[in-house]
Amino acid sequence: MLLAMLFVGVPAAYAASTRADYIAQADPICLSTHLAEGNQLTGFSTDLKKGRLKVAARKMRAAATVFGGGVDQLASLERPPADVSQLSTWIDSLRAQVPIVNRFARAIHHRQAKRVRRTGAQLLIAEEKTSALVDDYGFALCNRFGV
Repeated sequence: MLLAMLFVGVPAAYAASTRADYIAQADPICLSTHLAEGNQLTGFSTDLKKGRLKVAARKMRAAATVFGGGVDQLASLERPPADVSQLSTWIDSLRAQVPIVNRFARAIHHRQAKRVRRTGAQLLIAEEKTSALVDDYGFALCNRFGV
């Protein structure tokens, strides 16, 4: 009986340490991706204010490329068995944001104010839903930065 009780506790401890390992690998990816996105978006607001929309759109597309690369890095990590479904849904949700960002950039490029507002709203909703998927997962950075 005692031996059976010991084995019942092992899977929970193994899953917890595996989750901690995943977080330890994922959080640095999220941080570096966030910083690289910021570098790509340097001067974005100024470009918009000064009417340099093609430049702003190019910066937004570059940030989307960086973001997509970060998502690919997260997708390549081994996921804890207990969390495969949750993390797969999260990664799929992150991937779904890339085309929205590209549509947003295209709308900026073509000076389509209505489409900019619509895709901007879509992006905010997508980011909130994505963040909610991992709010209680234990990330220190991935839930704050999106990726």
